[in-house]
Amino acid sequence: MSWCAYSFHRSKAIWGPDADEFVPDRGTPEERAAHARRFDFAPFHAGPRICLGQNMAYTEAKVALVRILQRFRLRHDPTHTPIKMDDLVMSSATGLRVYVERRA
Repeated sequence: MSWCAYSFHRSKAIWGPDADEFVPDRGTPEERAAHARRFDFAPFHAGPRICLGQNMAYTEAKVALVRILQRFRLRHDPTHTPIKMDDLVMSSATGLRVYVERRA
């Protein structure tokens, strides 16, 4: 199975008789509301803030973090006392100082 973005975005059944023309307003919220399907224009993938490579980027970030933690050890600095801030996510007002040591 294959999918051709060029042909898909020039479908007269979706975009009407001017499907071959560049119309920048097709990306506006008003124009998008005129279409019942959210995936009609593939670069937006169901919304203006949804990225095609989002899941791959998260996976790459996780792999990079694991590789760093495999090679280095993080150790808390005992001379630093973090100041706890209660919020939606607990954090420190003064950060958390750590030593980074290469693993053997």
